[in-house]
Amino acid sequence: MTQLNHRPPGAPQDVPPDDPPLPGNPQPDDPRPGPNHAPDDPGEPDVTPPAPDPRAPGTIDLA
Repeated sequence: MTQLNHRPPGAPQDVPPDDPPLPGNPQPDDPRPGPNHAPDDPGEPDVTPPAPDPRAPGTIDLA
């Protein structure tokens, strides 16, 4: 049985792995923490505001 070569001619046979990030260095796409942010503080949770009350005064009934 022949082995199929999916790489173009002249390409290296093995692809070197990406270098792992160094410890303590965040990934470039990570947001930077605030300068006064404590390392053990998880921060504020992402809270979705509640939906408006459809029966509140001043709302328009679209039905």
